[in-house]
Amino acid sequence: MLIVVALVYAVAATGTFVVFVLSARAISYRYASRFASSQSLLEKEKILSLVERELALSLKLADDPAVRAWMLAEDDAALAEAAGAQLESYRRFLRDGAWFVAVRKSGSYYARTPATAAPVRTRMDPAVPGDRWFYDALAKDSDYALNVDHNDLLGENRIWINVLVRDRDGKAIGLAGCGMDLTSFLAALVGHQEPGIATVIVDSAGKIMAHEDAAIVAWNAETDRESEKVNIYGLLGSDADRERLKAFLSSNSFGDGAIGISIGKKRLLCSVGFMDELGWRNLVLVDAATVIGAADLVPLGAAVLVSLLVVLAGVFAAMNGLVLAPLRALTRAAGIIAGGAYDAFLPVTGENEIGLLGVSFNEMTRKVREYATGLEVMVAERTKELNDVNGQVLESLRYAGMIQEAILPAKEDMEGGPSAHFVIRRPRDLVGGDLHFYRTTSDGFWIAVVDCTGHGVPGAFMSMTVNALLDRLCEADGEEDPASLLSRLHVLARATLSGGDTRRHFDNGFDIALCRYRRASRTLEFAGGGLPLYHDAGGRVAELKGDRSPLGYSSVPLDIRWTKRIVEAPAGTTFYLLTDGVLDLPGGQKGFGLGRSRFVELVDRAKGMDMEGQARFFAAQLDSYRGGRAQRDDVTLVGFRV
Repeated sequence: MLIVVALVYAVAATGTFVVFVLSARAISYRYASRFASSQSLLEKEKILSLVERELALSLKLADDPAVRAWMLAEDDAALAEAAGAQLESYRRFLRDGAWFVAVRKSGSYYARTPATAAPVRTRMDPAVPGDRWFYDALAKDSDYALNVDHNDLLGENRIWINVLVRDRDGKAIGLAGCGMDLTSFLAALVGHQEPGIATVIVDSAGKIMAHEDAAIVAWNAETDRESEKVNIYGLLGSDADRERLKAFLSSNSFGDGAIGISIGKKRLLCSVGFMDELGWRNLVLVDAATVIGAADLVPLGAAVLVSLLVVLAGVFAAMNGLVLAPLRALTRAAGIIAGGAYDAFLPVTGENEIGLLGVSFNEMTRKVREYATGLEVMVAERTKELNDVNGQVLESLRYAGMIQEAILPAKEDMEGGPSAHFVIRRPRDLVGGDLHFYRTTSDGFWIAVVDCTGHGVPGAFMSMTVNALLDRLCEADGEEDPASLLSRLHVLARATLSGGDTRRHFDNGFDIALCRYRRASRTLEFAGGGLPLYHDAGGRVAELKGDRSPLGYSSVPLDIRWTKRIVEAPAGTTFYLLTDGVLDLPGGQKGFGLGRSRFVELVDRAKGMDMEGQARFFAAQLDSYRGGRAQRDDVTLVGFRV
């Protein structure tokens, strides 16, 4: 009982643990997802706060009348001086103190950073790949754009805010803006002290603008070919993750929670902040295990486990005291009664169900003791009666066996026909359904074996009926052959077994192998209904199979005919007739029947022995093959030599 309770507890504990683990994972996922969304919103506001101030100053710089006037008349010294003063004024308020001006008309590019003592100038050429950014920006005619770029003139990687400068008619006359130092910008945007959290900034196409790996940002800034630049999709572990992230980035709505993606060997939660003002997206990547992992929930799991153990201990103690101990006492008392001592008494310990069971047990013991005393006398009387009846039945069966033996041909009756013979007859019971038949004729003899339906007494009655019918048919010493005699025997058996009323007909019958030996022609005529004939023919054992149709059954038509076989029988030829009980004799290692091949092998081994030797040989071999297994059928084997 305690084992069953322990198993139930183990199943319940396992289920509780599985539910706890699944719940912990779900809680961890939901918490980490919300944390990622909140962090994404925080990062977005942080980025916008950094960039929008610089964007506002860049827009003001590009709209400054002095700067615009100078860009329209670049060679005017006075305008250049006024514009330079304005640019220096802006530089003092810019975050990293870096500005640039690019003039469409001349292709001149001016820039000033903290690393240069004075503005530097170069001339751009649309045929130079490194200068294509300028002409592409003019062609797009967008008011502003942010670009991570390596400036060969300055030898610096910066994030440039490119603002389109227009004249009074709205025509683009160039670009102006500021440049933010990439190192400090990255430290401000993607630098995290918390483990398990990373921020990646990409543009609308997925190209990485900011990343904790500075080498990726530097590569994207320095290469001029867009196809060679690293994008966020190239870092993902599967095509499914890439498609999922593309759909997520194109949804253009904040607050959609987080999705799971794999980068390297890590599975991360990704939340996105959309900064349409800048054309950027900030991706916050969170390792859920570092936010709230399984270790954080271990105390709760331990508390649940300890509670279950306490409950189990309480159940064990209660069951042992209230149920198991009284049941053990009941079991001991039942064992005493099973041993034959009916004076056992079970102490009653309470008025609960177990106590009521003890009262019922004691009452049962009292009644069993009373019944046992009377039953012993009754059993002794009934046993004596059964022994008397059993003795009478056995005596009747033995007498029936003597009657059946009396109708079978005696050994001396067969000495006038075959030159030698043997008979092995082993009924399964005291009487059986097998018989062998013999009748002499003027020029030879009839000989047969018959296997009737049933065993024991029913089979014995059938065998005596068939023996009487054969006797009747073989009385006339004519020229009849075995096949025609079987046809007559079948009709006669049907009439005899039906009792004149086919409605009360019992569908019983028999198998038979019937031979007639004709001495003058030295031939043996054979016909069989379900049983074969074996004989040695020129040094080999031959089998003549009988027809499949048995005799006497209502299912076999009355006009059926059996086949006659004629076998040359020179002097010394030995024949064997047998019932199915021989071939079906169980034995060997697996209890299979003896079978035809083993019987033929025994016949082949018996060649050269006289009939008495063969009788001993076959009897010993059948006993050896059967071993200790029970005989399933009546066994009859007749061997004769002409």
